[in-house]
Amino acid sequence: MQYTPRLRSLRLAQELTLEDVSIQLGIAISTLGFYETGVIDIPVSRLYQLANFYNVTFNDILVEQSHAKRQSARQRSHPRRDATTASER
Repeated sequence: MQYTPRLRSLRLAQELTLEDVSIQLGIAISTLGFYETGVIDIPVSRLYQLANFYNVTFNDILVEQSHAKRQSARQRSHPRRDATTASER
């Protein structure tokens, strides 16, 4: 699963341990570890619960971060052009 490293990053960014998240969400520590390493698939309902807990959107977990950065950089380097050019004004 490409999104599993993102779960770990979100947890570590908030300086939380697996135990902290486990206690707050009522999920076994081993299960959380398996989610983060991709050993077991994460049910969609659990992904929503984790997104809510980490205060991010569902897509923030699923979308590869480097892809989002590439999209953002592409938009900055190629801004939309106005329908009329400067010579037409």
